[in-house]
Amino acid sequence: MRNVVAAVAILALPLFAATAAFAGTVSAGNGWSCTAAGIQNASYRDGRSSAYIHLSPYANGKNYPVAVSADGKTVTGVTTNGTKFTCKKQ
Repeated sequence: MRNVVAAVAILALPLFAATAAFAGTVSAGNGWSCTAAGIQNASYRDGRSSAYIHLSPYANGKNYPVAVSADGKTVTGVTTNGTKFTCKKQ
């Protein structure tokens, strides 16, 4: 029985590691929320041309250019490592 438990634990490790890559959503202030894989923190203000995005496992985030939707309620961008993010007005 111990061997079965150990085998299940070993097989589950990649599953737990993979969950870190799933998208999360955080408040970005002023009624905005941002979604991205590994997101830790974000900030966006109406009408800006960039959003601050901080992804795990990096120590800091930075401002990335965004494309603003026609109605101004969604912005999208891509971080330096290729992670796509979306911020939406709530």
